[in-house]
Amino acid sequence: MPEDNVVGPNMIALTNEKFQQLLQGFRGTNPAPTVAGNNFPASGNFSKCQTRFDGKPTSDVNAFIDGLEVYKNCVNVSDENAVRGLPMLLDGFAASWYQGVKATVTTWDEALTLLRSTFGARKPPHRVYRELFAKEQDNKVATNVFVCKARAILSHLPAGTLSEEIQLDMVYGLLNVRIRERIPRDKVTSFTELLDMARGVEETFAEKRDPTSEAKTATIARCAYCKNAGHTKEDCQKLAKRNSSAATPTKAVAPKEIAKTTPSSTLKCFGCGKVGYTITNCPQCSSTPGSSTSFCTFNPKKNNDTLVYPRSRPLFSINILGAQGTGLIDTAAKQSVAGETLYQLLKSKGQVFTKDTMTIKLADGSGKCENILVARVSVGLADRVISTTFIVLPEATNNNTLLGIDFLQDAGIS
Repeated sequence: MPEDNVVGPNMIALTNEKFQQLLQGFRGTNPAPTVAGNNFPASGNFSKCQTRFDGKPTSDVNAFIDGLEVYKNCVNVSDENAVRGLPMLLDGFAASWYQGVKATVTTWDEALTLLRSTFGARKPPHRVYRELFAKEQDNKVATNVFVCKARAILSHLPAGTLSEEIQLDMVYGLLNVRIRERIPRDKVTSFTELLDMARGVEETFAEKRDPTSEAKTATIARCAYCKNAGHTKEDCQKLAKRNSSAATPTKAVAPKEIAKTTPSSTLKCFGCGKVGYTITNCPQCSSTPGSSTSFCTFNPKKNNDTLVYPRSRPLFSINILGAQGTGLIDTAAKQSVAGETLYQLLKSKGQVFTKDTMTIKLADGSGKCENILVARVSVGLADRVISTTFIVLPEATNNNTLLGIDFLQDAGIS
């Protein structure tokens, strides 16, 4: 017998049938590997889905459908189970609506189409284009935010209406000019490239900004008196002029005249505002006749050497709350103003004031917003009593009482 056919002590002789049975046994113990994929069973459902839709105008049906599709694919929900479980995700009006149409829904695609047609925004293409081109990007809106909003508007078009290249042309034309100057259109082939390049350009803009300029603007001094910037209240020239003018009348009073009276820090003449006197013993106002009703007095003296000569300012002799005084007629004033002395008199008599704000136009033409007090006062003029409105400037000192246009109209003069 040849050596190749000799059976050794460690060898097993098998027939062809035995060998086939042994080979099949090895195949049964090592099954073929399955293809990597989704191992979830096809019997998933929407029982744990948190997405809800109520059908209100503020709810977005497209966002609801996108959330459903993602959950359905992740949990491996079959179309049949998705149609059965859809009512669990509807609330309010949407749930009532689906109860009436569920008999006509047989497939998942039909359910989604019905949702979009019922609750989706019905925008024809021309309205979509009008909304897209209605606004361009400004300096305050980031490019990624603007592009995101533009693509959201374009998503209302039917699928396949515009290619990505055409959409890119439309959105690129709406970008801010500083972005288009640094990003040529031929260098961009997709929205991803556009956003990446725009982000780099905007970072360059941020680096060029001077962070110290805003700090300097925030630390500019502002005067608390005149509200102008560049100086403080201690350095305000207007306040210094007001204080100097307030001190002038006090220095002008003769010592002998002061000795004849009993002056106090708040004692002033109601008629002319002279410090240290009352209306009864004021040397200037006591000589004024109380019964005079002339509108104004004129200076009869004329200087033949000049064509311009000064005249006295028009005065009214008035009585307010029993106090006799004079009011200066000012036709340039639209509103009557109570002087400091009249204001103190009204306060001492218990006059009720109303707080308000008013823009006061100064002689140089500039306007200034002031806090004022408003009072309705009865003014005695000769044998008449005229009810008119006075405003009070609480911060003003040594100012005269002005009878403005409103007083003349209330008196029937104007």
